[in-house]
Amino acid sequence: GAVGVAAATPEFLARLATLLEDPREEVRAAATWAVGAVGPAAATPEILARLATLLQDPEGEVQRAAAWAVKNLQAQRVQIFRRPDRH
Repeated sequence: GAVGVAAATPEFLARLATLLEDPREEVRAAATWAVGAVGPAAATPEILARLATLLQDPEGEVQRAAAWAVKNLQAQRVQIFRRPDRH
């Protein structure tokens, strides 16, 4: 991801997971965008479970952010495991 593995310390990921449950829409949305920016290193079971919940969030911006984060995590994983001789 743009932020990548360097940011994905256990402390950072734990804080992101907490922020994904914040009562304020703008905080949940920002934390969700951050998860997508970190990339596959953020795909912990806890964060993935929270993203699944956020896909059903009552706020559209949070849902969009969660959908983008999930899509971004999957796209990056595909690129990581793609064989160099295939496009």
